[in-house]
Amino acid sequence: MIPQTKWWVPKIGFKAAGDVTLGHNQPLFLNLAGSYSTAFDTYWSRLRVGYKIDRITIGPEALLLGNEGSDARRIGGFAQMRVDKTPIEITLSAGQHTNDKGGIFANKEGAYASLNVGFSY
Repeated sequence: MIPQTKWWVPKIGFKAAGDVTLGHNQPLFLNLAGSYSTAFDTYWSRLRVGYKIDRITIGPEALLLGNEGSDARRIGGFAQMRVDKTPIEITLSAGQHTNDKGGIFANKEGAYASLNVGFSY
């Protein structure tokens, strides 16, 4: 049996993260990003493959995320737009979320959506 961890109890740990993007100035785009923390065994990973049309990149995405109390998957799509003559990127993604192991969203499925504004340097 997995011990239940109280989410409000702080925990200190080590975190590692990475992000690799290929095809900045090419029509095909690939991004792999992820992180892992020893605090609560938390992990997050995302793969995006896209096709660029002018300043807009569109394509599928897949995510795996969770911690010692839950595991989830997300499959969907994304659209990313670079604002002309600025370092700003706006990304919209949406798809299906599944979580089949514990946590507050145990055995819950449904849609997800996110909006991100980023600044590249």
